[in-house]
Amino acid sequence: MKGIYLTQEGKQEIEKKIDQLKSTIDLTGWVSARITTFEQILSSATILPVEESWEKLEENLLEGLHEHTKLENVISIDYPNGVIIEPKK
Repeated sequence: MKGIYLTQEGKQEIEKKIDQLKSTIDLTGWVSARITTFEQILSSATILPVEESWEKLEENLLEGLHEHTKLENVISIDYPNGVIIEPKK
């Protein structure tokens, strides 16, 4: 599977669900299939960091920048797989 992106929190929720399913007394084929599916999702997922806003992201990145360094270059180094920006509530 490709193109699955999770936050650390999402990964932990799936791991918790796997543990719940594994503790089921009757591991039917259906339950085993769900466990396998969740495990496949976790094994192929990219875990992305979460920033609270674009401003916070820029603030964090600019702390270590030199005047001649481009922000885009730092983003690609610090977040090579991407980053999730929390939606405003």
